[in-house]
Amino acid sequence: METAKDFKTDLRFRGNAFAALQEAAEAYLVGLFKDTILSAIHAKKKKKRL
Repeated sequence: METAKDFKTDLRFRGNAFAALQEAAEAYLVGLFKDTILSAIHAKKKKKRL
């Protein structure tokens, strides 16, 4: 909500809009962390082969 106030001060949001935003943010972060873990595992395997 603080970010929205940077653009316009009289904005209002519904509760389900915040829930949808939170759900999308969580899904993105979970995917990002999974990819990070897989990259770290892959890098570790690559080092062992040398």
